[in-house]
Amino acid sequence: MTSQGWRFNDQFYPSRTLMCQARRLEYVRLIVEEGLNYTQAARRVGVSQRTGKVWRNGRTRATGRNEHASVQVSAHWYRHHMLPIEQINVRYLSQSERLSIADRLRLGDSIRTIARILNRSASPISREIRKNTNPVTHRYEPYKAHEMSSLRRKRPKPLKIGTNPLLWQEIFRSLTQTLFSRANQS
Repeated sequence: MTSQGWRFNDQFYPSRTLMCQARRLEYVRLIVEEGLNYTQAARRVGVSQRTGKVWRNGRTRATGRNEHASVQVSAHWYRHHMLPIEQINVRYLSQSERLSIADRLRLGDSIRTIARILNRSASPISREIRKNTNPVTHRYEPYKAHEMSSLRRKRPKPLKIGTNPLLWQEIFRSLTQTLFSRANQS
């Protein structure tokens, strides 16, 4: 504090509240526009990592007063370092669809509403949410979901017939029986 008020980025503010609001806006700008990570942005505006986290995510104070997040959830400001989003096949959910699911869940939309927005059936959306919700935080994690989906799709997978000798014997028996019955009919 100086005789003229509170100072931040070579500007003077008449109250501490106004100076803190300017810091908070600058923190968000550094993350969104300049692509700094959270720690770098917090250092640049002169606050702790914890304060930066509160500004990003919002929190409920012990007094019951809510402090809302500084950034809109749908802005996709998180994970600037991610690779470009690509659609593998329309059959599978893309990373952008998973991000939309996460954003819509945070906004409180129902599964059917999310399905309508994504132009998909409600059942794959419900399955996706059920499979990829963190049991500890009870939050849907779109990046982890996409990573796990990619791992499940990887090939080559061992053939079921090669790993199960009983299945192989049954298929062989059934095929030979069918071939012999057709040969006898001709």
